[in-house]
Amino acid sequence: MSENNKPSPWNTLEVMKLLVSATIPALILYFGYQLNSDLETKQAERIALERVVEWRFEQFKELSALVNDMYVYYIHVGKWKEFTPLDIVEKKREVDKIIYAMGSIFSEEMKRKYNLLIGEMFSTYQGWGEDARLRTSITYRREAARKSRIEWDTNWDKRFIEEDNRTKIKNAYKAFTSQLADDLNIPRSREFLI
Repeated sequence: MSENNKPSPWNTLEVMKLLVSATIPALILYFGYQLNSDLETKQAERIALERVVEWRFEQFKELSALVNDMYVYYIHVGKWKEFTPLDIVEKKREVDKIIYAMGSIFSEEMKRKYNLLIGEMFSTYQGWGEDARLRTSITYRREAARKSRIEWDTNWDKRFIEEDNRTKIKNAYKAFTSQLADDLNIPRSREFLI
């Protein structure tokens, strides 16, 4: 047998075995890299989402605390006696600032419910440079101020519109706070009891 007719040690089966044995580690390396890259991306997305959730919760806490202070003043519960009419108007301004400065994160429905709540609590647009007037009765407020060691300023009397619309305020408050929680993806654990 001549040297040219000698059978080659590299027949097709041997070549395939070599290719498979070289390809498997390369595939494992490739898929391992892809999996690790996907895990790193998911981790970064999870961290970003956690930050957004924390930020939303901070906004919720700030807004709900301010709105709740206004709410308790109108329905005479909690620490309502500690607030003056000027405090309530200032709280409204703070909430307005947050709502309108961050308007793009809130739905139109939430802004509508906020405006309904404010409409029940205040008579706005009293004239250029004039503060909104409180749509609540002045009855008990002078006496409550005295008991809370707040000196009642008789100029505050004109800040009120003698009206008792606590039921409408309760309904508007519940609608607003529920929508606020929905907008900020804050889960609600129970219905409001007040």
